[in-house]
Amino acid sequence: MKKILFFTFVLISTSCYSQWSWVESDIDYIRAIFFKDSTHGMISGRYVQLSSDGGKQWFWSQTDNSFGGKLYMLSPSIGLAFSYQITKTTDMGETWKYVTPPGYHEFWDMHFVSDSIGFIVGKEGEIYKTHDQGDTWQNISYSNDENLDFYSVHFIDMNNGWLNGGYAKTTDGGKNWVEDADNQFIFYKSFVNSHIGYGTDRYKLFKTTDSGETWKTMNLPQYYSRGELRNLMFLNENVGYICGSSGLYGVIYKTIDGCRTWSTICSSENSPINCFFFLDENRGWAASYCYVGRTTNGGLTWIKESSKEENQISLLNNYPNPFNSSTKINFMVSEEGTVSLKVYNLLGEVVTTLVNENKIAGSYSINFDAEQLTSGIYYYILNTPNFSATRKMLLIK
Repeated sequence: MKKILFFTFVLISTSCYSQWSWVESDIDYIRAIFFKDSTHGMISGRYVQLSSDGGKQWFWSQTDNSFGGKLYMLSPSIGLAFSYQITKTTDMGETWKYVTPPGYHEFWDMHFVSDSIGFIVGKEGEIYKTHDQGDTWQNISYSNDENLDFYSVHFIDMNNGWLNGGYAKTTDGGKNWVEDADNQFIFYKSFVNSHIGYGTDRYKLFKTTDSGETWKTMNLPQYYSRGELRNLMFLNENVGYICGSSGLYGVIYKTIDGCRTWSTICSSENSPINCFFFLDENRGWAASYCYVGRTTNGGLTWIKESSKEENQISLLNNYPNPFNSSTKINFMVSEEGTVSLKVYNLLGEVVTTLVNENKIAGSYSINFDAEQLTSGIYYYILNTPNFSATRKMLLIK
């Protein structure tokens, strides 16, 4: 049986309207980014990786229990990662420890009202409270309803807090909650002070000026359509960012006038933008599945990243990825020649040959039908006489 060593070539396949540079990480699905300065940062997905050069390269933390998810940072060095588990770091991601309460969980949001006191919420009505920076958690769930999921939590002081934007409110630190089922559900939120914040239900954008008691619908970009909002971040009441998908593209939009107008600052050709983080209006990072982009100018000058290899041939990420049964693989060649595109399993065996013929210069889109294959990781390799590139895809049935 023929064996193949897989080498990954990082090819930029994302067009950006500000100056972005993209690299590939070893995390398949990045859910959160944090940078404490322009050099040191973290990305979190199923696991956590670190960077010490501003996001140009990513490496694993010292411990293997850095189970990731979303991130909540209490300080530049102290933070918690959470999804099905909760882990805590006190050294900016170098080491981690488990601090998960007993039982099965799926956590969605976390908020600290002081250096020590915080709340975490999740599926089936779960609410937990900590008094020691997340080292231990107390179950204060008032509703163990398997049909009621809490996607967001926000407190303005030790007593007053809201779940899902305004679905339920407490005035005694979470001991008792009053429901308002007619209020707006908020999945993701960004508060600039104790009263003013922005939130989204994934498809609309809202603003509150009374700490989350009520929410007003705000303008979305005029050209935003058929998309889903996946994250938002506001530096102040006027300057903010939203990201997600628009049609088949991933996008980041920026406003400088409190959502009255928007500008596109990044557009991914392959997959949605899942998350981002901005230190200021110039320095920012974004993630599109396993790719991390960075910008240092935050401007609106259109630049297409390229390289010598990319000018010869370009193999893009398949879309969708992960996929069920079928997916599209796009590639481009700049001169005529023999082109081979094959799919391999993890054993290095050829699963199928999609292309094996002479191609003229141009862009091509190939449909890969995996109906007869089992779920798992597969690789597709593009070869020409002078170049080779490999991509990874995940089939889920």
